[in-house]
Amino acid sequence: MDCASFIAKLPYDLQDYVRDHVLQLRKPRHVLTDALKSDIETYRLLDRIEFNYTQVFPKQHASCWMENALVRLLNDHRGPTLPFHNRIRGLFPNATDEGIRIRLSEGRHMHRLWIAAPPHMRRQLYDISCEMLVHRIG
Repeated sequence: MDCASFIAKLPYDLQDYVRDHVLQLRKPRHVLTDALKSDIETYRLLDRIEFNYTQVFPKQHASCWMENALVRLLNDHRGPTLPFHNRIRGLFPNATDEGIRIRLSEGRHMHRLWIAAPPHMRRQLYDISCEMLVHRIG
C-alpha cells in the first residue's frame, strides 16, 4: 500500500493534520534575502571574468589587470593618487592611503577584493571583461 492510498483512508481531520505537517516540513527554514541571493549568484562570475581577461591579456598579467579593474570599481573610478573609498579602507584596517597603495601594488589581493565587492560591482567587472573580449575579437 502506498502512502497516498494509506492517507486517503484516514479520517479527514488526520488527513488535514498530515498535509499541514508535510507542508510545514517542506517550508524552507531560512529564506534568503535578495542581497544574499545576488551575492551567491555573482560569486561564481570570477572564473568567467578570469577566462575573459586571459583571452585579452597575457596569462601571467591577466590577474593584475583584473585586480586593477576591481580596485578602480571599488574606489568609485578614482585613481590611486586620490584618497581611497571606505570599501577599500575596510579591507586594510589601520593602514594609511600610502600603506594601502603599497599593499595593492604588491598584488595578490584579488580574492579579498572579490569578497568585499558588492554584487553590482561584480556584474560591472563581468560586463567590462565581456566588452574587452568583444573588442579584442572584433
